Amino acid sequence: MRPRLTPERLAQTLTLAGVIAAVWFYLVARSDFGVALAVATLVGSGVVQYGSGKPFIIPLFALVLGLLLVVEAINGKLAATLIGAGLGTGLPYLVYRLRRHHEGGSSSSGNP
Repeated sequence: MRPRLTPERLAQTLTLAGVIAAVWFYLVARSDFGVALAVATLVGSGVVQYGSGKPFIIPLFALVLGLLLVVEAINGKLAATLIGAGLGTGLPYLVYRLRRHHEGGSSSSGNP
């Protein structure tokens, strides 16, 4: 049986992908846009946690992400940071909402 995609697993995968991409774009490809995107994805994936069934925000990660947005706006890489923060925060939340919608829709049987 295939394992189901969970928000926790996707957030962990995005965190690992952010670390790997940051190292790649810093050491190999030398792209400031790529580094900003990777770091924002890494931090964004840690902002919302899904351990107890309902998502909750980690204030420290939200603060770090806000500071990262300000610093990258000053450095001129706001677009990369917004894209990365959106991916890191939004994709796991989208999976959470889709799973919740799917589980809610399949449990109520209107037809006999």
